Amino acid sequence: MFTKKSILLAESSYKLALVLSKIYAFWLVISLFLFVLFEKVTVLVFCAPLLLVLAAVFKNKYNLLEFLSYFVVPIAYLLLVILPIKPFADYDFVLLGLLLVIYSLIYLLDKSNNYIASDFKFWLKYNAWFLLLLGITSVEYSFYKRGVFDLNVNSFFLIIGLIGLSIIYTVMILWSLQRSNSEQKNREDCKKLSEEYKEKIDSLNTYFQTSKDFLDLDYSLDNLSDALQMDKKDISFLLNHILNKSFYSLLAEERVKVAKKLLEKYADIYTIDYVMAQAGFRSKSSFNRYFKEYTKQTPSEFRDQKLNI
Repeated sequence: MFTKKSILLAESSYKLALVLSKIYAFWLVISLFLFVLFEKVTVLVFCAPLLLVLAAVFKNKYNLLEFLSYFVVPIAYLLLVILPIKPFADYDFVLLGLLLVIYSLIYLLDKSNNYIASDFKFWLKYNAWFLLLLGITSVEYSFYKRGVFDLNVNSFFLIIGLIGLSIIYTVMILWSLQRSNSEQKNREDCKKLSEEYKEKIDSLNTYFQTSKDFLDLDYSLDNLSDALQMDKKDISFLLNHILNKSFYSLLAEERVKVAKKLLEKYADIYTIDYVMAQAGFRSKSSFNRYFKEYTKQTPSEFRDQKLNI
């Protein structure tokens, strides 16, 4: 259990996280391609720092110098691979494995990663474990090729499987990012619409607080449109997309408020049928249904409770 809430991805970080995740997936695909064809996974070394960079972005704590520091060792490793240094070339898989193990452990042992938003933390955590296993398998594969020892494990296919799983989990990160980004945009759009319709919402609330016309049995959307001097399409959009309710559910809710006030004030005087009629309901069944929906009690239960106080 953690006492702090998970850190949500800042709006400014979405685009960067999306780009880095695509680069990470591309790098994994290239690594898989090179290993299958040439049994080389040299470029895989850059996935380790990329994972740390992604973690920093998801925590909203990152800067260019920090990013560059993650790539110093992998770049040095790549230069040593390119240079014709025989002793190093013989153990490039071993050094690659050690780097993957070290970088993945840096991620897994960093407790601040616990506060990354849950979806992203899940994918990053498993990718870190895959890198750790890839590092261990790379070392074993190097010794196996040189006939030092054999653990009776097909390292070639194990490396392919681990890279493949990493690709799948990275695609999941991309899907989560795009979904979250879409939800964020929807929330922002709704917020903008709510601000634009604030004056109209205030007019609507004022109307129901000051007028009793809506208690008429034949009250309709046309009547509300005339009273607010607002086009019916605007009212329908306001109700359905901003307030998330239909005209009839709004009408029933406001009428229940009136019925509730009458029962609170005149529980010992008014009958249920009288209150129902005064509140604008045609039938007792609809009155009971809507009253219970909004108050969790039937009109009779509500009235009896007031009488017993």
